[in-house]
Amino acid sequence: MRYPLVATPKYSSSGVPFGDVVKQKLKDIGFTCRIAGEPAGDYLAGGFSTRFKDVSGEEKLVFRKRRKQWKLIGYFMTKNCSVML
Repeated sequence: MRYPLVATPKYSSSGVPFGDVVKQKLKDIGFTCRIAGEPAGDYLAGGFSTRFKDVSGEEKLVFRKRRKQWKLIGYFMTKNCSVML
């Protein structure tokens, strides 16, 4: 049996303060049964390298399967920056 999964998020400038998504690449994806602080279950975590109009960064999305559907339970964004010395 297959379960629906929304894989590639695309955000508009009204949803994210960094502007529209210019480029997005899937970096990694994995399944696990345990996540710290969460009950045992079926989890999926995916990482994206994303370039927005105004900034680039790494996105991590975490889904949990409940009642045969994947539900988003976590979204994390790490902004990339450069330092000139």
